[in-house]
Amino acid sequence: MMTAINIGDMYKIVEAHGLIPVPVDLDPYTMQPTLDFVKSATTEKTKVCLFAFLYGITYDIAQYSDFLHS
Repeated sequence: MMTAINIGDMYKIVEAHGLIPVPVDLDPYTMQPTLDFVKSATTEKTKVCLFAFLYGITYDIAQYSDFLHS
């Protein structure tokens, strides 16, 4: 699972490791995925969640970490 807006080559790197990138939409006002977006993209096959902090925007990933580690 990766943020839908990402560095283009990141998708290639993920695929080169035998993984299938699943894009997670971003809220256009905050440029971060909502927890609902992350939950809807998560399946029993989810192995990794990669967030890109682009355009100088950062955000707290604690809510995602709490969900993904539960």
